[in-house]
Formats: sequence, structure tokens, C-alpha cells
Amino acid sequence: MLISGANFAFKRHVFERIGGYHVSAFSADQYDISTRLSRQGKVLLDRRLIALTSARRVKKPFLRILRDVFKNITMVTGWVLEHISQFFRSLYRSPRFFHSVKNTLPILGLVGILFWGYASPSSQLFGKVYFEGDGQGKNIALTFEDGPSPEYTGAILDILDKYNIKATFFVVGKQVEVYPELTREILERGHILGNHSYSHDANHALSDFGSKDMLRCAEVICQYTGITPCLYRPPYGKSSPWELAATKEMNMITVNWSYAVEGDSLAGTDNAVSKVLDEINPGCILLLHDGYGIDSNSLESDCQLTLKVLDSLISNLLKQGYNFVTVPVLLGTNAYS
Repeated sequence: MLISGANFAFKRHVFERIGGYHVSAFSADQYDISTRLSRQGKVLLDRRLIALTSARRVKKPFLRILRDVFKNITMVTGWVLEHISQFFRSLYRSPRFFHSVKNTLPILGLVGILFWGYASPSSQLFGKVYFEGDGQGKNIALTFEDGPSPEYTGAILDILDKYNIKATFFVVGKQVEVYPELTREILERGHILGNHSYSHDANHALSDFGSKDMLRCAEVICQYTGITPCLYRPPYGKSSPWELAATKEMNMITVNWSYAVEGDSLAGTDNAVSKVLDEINPGCILLLHDGYGIDSNSLESDCQLTLKVLDSLISNLLKQGYNFVTVPVLLGTNAYS
């Protein structure tokens, strides 16, 4: 039980048994004492008793109250930092410290390498992942993922038609089921379809769920379009050894990206285009979005800025002499099996 008032009574011998006052305790006396007393027996609360207190402590000028608040914050911060400092000083002086560090650092290093291999779109740690072409000629590939979506996919197709450019769309299986006509329209306009998993799960690659999800997406795409993509892009670019092995068994290749046109880089159209132009090189695979997984009612799924950037981006890259090709053309591989 925790007593919230400062007026309470206890037996002296019990108080002495719990060690009396703890001068190092930073909490109020009633909190510290009542907590330790509760371990010795019951704490009784008599609701019939009334305690009269004075309000003189809070009847102060505002500036004085403000000063006291900052003073208390400073005291608490100093106390915390002092105890943290004491802990690390004692740890540093311990002979076990260096032994623990010596044994722990290799493990932490290995964990870091494995995490990088799992999360980095360009990692080759667990197997072959394509994220760029060979750089011969000024060829680049536009890729869109997380669609199809009725809000943005059609508008993106119109912009691509304006410049007679073909792109690669990595579609989500659940979205294909909801918008099969839009999926077929991507093909009819001459673009390439790729597999982007069925459910777009963030941690798909940590178990065999990822390979099953990939297979289910392939089946859904085949059901509604009659084709089976050879290109697979894992959600969020994450990969694992067993998922890459499953990709190989299904006669597919894993394709990520060189540069992502998303997030903060879309803060303004001119700024986004300038950033891409500074980063791009021949052979780049650019990532853009025409949806957001299976989510279509959130701020993250808003691709209006992508539409604003895309037209200007294509125009500027064409002026610099770049050629837009599909991923299979850029990598010299098959689009469908």
C-alpha cells in the first residue's frame, strides 16, 4: 500500500526493524517508509481520521514557484547522472569489465553484420540481390511498388505514356485481388509486373512465412493475368538466406533498388528532383511508390508528392540523355517464366 499523505503513524520497533530513515532515498519519506513498512505486515488506513494542512507552501509568487520547479528538476537530473556515473566508474574498475567487453564485442559485431545483411537493400551477404545494372550506357529503370491503387497507379501510367516510357511495377498480391482490372491495365500499357509478396509483411524474411507469402502472390498474379513474374522485390528490401533460396527454387531473382525517391526526399518537387539528379548514375534502379502495401487510408499511403515529382524527374533525366528501360532489359533477364 502507498500512503499519499505525509501524516501517518507506525510503531517504533517496526520502524527500527526496517532500518529507519534512508537518507539516500530520493522519493518522499512517506513513499519510501510506507513501501518498506508494507513488507513487515499490513498498513491500516483509517478513513475516519482527518488531517488539517496549511496551504502556505503553495501560496507563493509565480516566479518563486517556477524557480523551485527548475531547482527540483536540476536536483533530480544531478542525482540520476551521479548514480549513472558511479555505476560506470565501478564497472570500469572491475577486472571483469574488460573480459566481458572482449567476449561481447565479437558477438555484437556478428549481430550487426547479420542485421545489415537482413535489412540493407544492397546486401549480398545471404545471396545474390540485384540493385543496379552494369552501368553501360545511360540506362536507368523506374520501379513502382505497393500497388496497384486506384488513387495513383492510373495517374502514374498516364505520366509514363506521356513520355512513352516503360517501367516495372512490383505489385502486392492482396491489391491484385482487389484491383485485377488495374493490374491487367499495367500489362496492357506495356509495363512489367513483379512480385512484391502477398501481404507486404514487414518481417516476412525472418521465417518461412516469406517464401509462402511470395508463392501466394505469384499464384494470385497468375490467376488474374495469366503470367508468373520472374522478378521479386521483398517488402522493405529485407532478405534472408532461406528466402533467397526459395526465390531461386521458384526461378525468380531478387531485385531491390539503388536510390529511393520517397519520404523526406519528397519534401518539395524541385528539391526532390535535385537530390535524385545528384545521386543518380547509369544503371540505377529507382524506387517510387504507387501505393503503401495494403494500407490506403493513412498519411503514409499518400503518393500525391510522387505524382508531382515524377513528371519533372523524367523530363530532367531525359534532358541529361538518360534512357528509361524496364528492369529485365537493364539486367538482361526474363520478365516472366
